[in-house]
Amino acid sequence: ARGMAFVGPAPATIDLFGDKTKAKACAAKAGLPVLRSSGGVTSAEEARSFVDGARMPFPVLLKASFGGGGRGQAVVARPEDLSEAFARCSKEAEMSFGRPEVFVEHYLLAAKHIEVQVLGDGGRCVHLFERDCSVQLRKQKVVEIAPSRRMAPQLRERICGAAVRLCESVGYRNAG
Repeated sequence: ARGMAFVGPAPATIDLFGDKTKAKACAAKAGLPVLRSSGGVTSAEEARSFVDGARMPFPVLLKASFGGGGRGQAVVARPEDLSEAFARCSKEAEMSFGRPEVFVEHYLLAAKHIEVQVLGDGGRCVHLFERDCSVQLRKQKVVEIAPSRRMAPQLRERICGAAVRLCESVGYRNAG
């Protein structure tokens, strides 16, 4: 309609952030710290080869390369459990998102699930601070707490600044 403007991401942005392995590579290119991880793998052998080659200690996290909501995700505590967990994650990823690829990353035992709200106009971005989404049930967010409790101001500044840098690096245009 005349005088109205679409406020949302471009298809290329959806494609980029819809693929977690591409999004992580983009974040690394933008100078953000990222966990060591594989690219998308399609077999348990590829996953094992990455873990062995990277000398990654267990536990590791298998995660669907596409989609979200905790679907296609598993913590693998022991090397002997990798093949079965891979088969389960890959199948769930394909059933849920139409793509079987998963990636392997180092698992952080005591991590918080922090998200940052970013507004972007395709050039400049601003953040609306962070929220803690760590309270979960079956890998689904139950409560979002904003701002995150017990976060040091310096860490908040680093996390929110990193989100803005990432979004500006891709010409983010969205409220999300």
